[in-house]
Amino acid sequence: MILLDSDGPYQVADISSAGPLVLRGADGRHPLVVITDEPLRIWAQQVVLENIRFVTQEATPTRIAHGLSATTNRATHPAKAGRRPAALLLVRSQSFAVEHCVFQTHRVIPVATTVPASADKSITTLPRNGAGGSHAPGDNQNSDTGRSHADRPEGPSSTDEELPVAWGAAGPPVAVAWKPLDAAEPMGRIVSFHNTVFVGQSTAVYLGGAAQHVSAGNCLKLGAGQMFDAAAEALAGRTLRLALEHCTLRDAGALLRLIWPTVADRKWPSPESASFQITINATDCVLDIDAAQAALLEWLGPPTEAAWLASVEVRGGGSLIRPELALAAAVELPSGRRRDLDGSRLAVEGLMAPTYRFAGPIRLDWTQSTLSFCDAPRTAALPPGIDASQLPAWPAGVARSGQPVREK
Repeated sequence: MILLDSDGPYQVADISSAGPLVLRGADGRHPLVVITDEPLRIWAQQVVLENIRFVTQEATPTRIAHGLSATTNRATHPAKAGRRPAALLLVRSQSFAVEHCVFQTHRVIPVATTVPASADKSITTLPRNGAGGSHAPGDNQNSDTGRSHADRPEGPSSTDEELPVAWGAAGPPVAVAWKPLDAAEPMGRIVSFHNTVFVGQSTAVYLGGAAQHVSAGNCLKLGAGQMFDAAAEALAGRTLRLALEHCTLRDAGALLRLIWPTVADRKWPSPESASFQITINATDCVLDIDAAQAALLEWLGPPTEAAWLASVEVRGGGSLIRPELALAAAVELPSGRRRDLDGSRLAVEGLMAPTYRFAGPIRLDWTQSTLSFCDAPRTAALPPGIDASQLPAWPAGVARSGQPVREK
């Protein structure tokens, strides 16, 4: 285990492990990892992240003094100055679990994270040498310094080709991009997010490979961009099971967007020939998707006859949507033309479109994104959407106010 025992801020390096990897913020601390021009790349058989805030430098003041790399500050490499990273995190693993974390990709909310006043001016490194954190006995984890590429498992590449070039108006980065460590091993591909917040105008989670099961419990997505992007060709011949419970997507993009490759020099089958199944269970969620900009489900890629819709099943389980929301849409590349699709091809049940209101405008105060009113019949003891009390507490002394994105 790698324990981050100060608030940081930290800058990124690559982390690899021959076995499981746990990266955890110490109790009572709010470690801040700042992503500049390169993502934090992690590869291990199992990856667990707990109690950490990941933000772009764009969303953070410039007083950054700490670094995860003991000898290399990649953020200041002259060839990469001003470059945006493809993602905050690029993860290669067979299983991936995130608990009590915050990911902020854009300054959607003008007042963003501030550097803790107590942070000193020295370099804090990931604890290969014991500085700024601690290993549990017997751990076998390393930063990228002092270890050759030949000595470590295959990890994410250093290029943006890991991700589709389809960021939307806000541009990169996505918050989290995941791919299986072993593409030939179908078992154990479990991806989960619990009590976690995504703030920004791009995709929260990109699935670059076929997971057996993806879950999100009590998660909050604030701002435009999809909750999940999935590489459609990786799903060929497989079933994707997506389960959400008490999640809130506020003023967001699609719940799930399937991305089909359009790179001319790579031979992919026709989208119509793809055979996959997608099952989505969304229980007691608030899917407040911006109906003027997105649909519940979307396809991004070359023109298709939308036969894939017949392979998707959505069970609402008391979840809320906006009344005007289209169930499915396609964004055709390379033209960029967006059109709504015939939602009658989808198997959908349990979604409700009542009148509802949030407690306040979008803020870094999560309680403002709970419901203050909903005229739908209650199907459970708790109202739909997040339980803000279980989300990561915003650090004392860090401002949470600011101009709202949009009053509702």
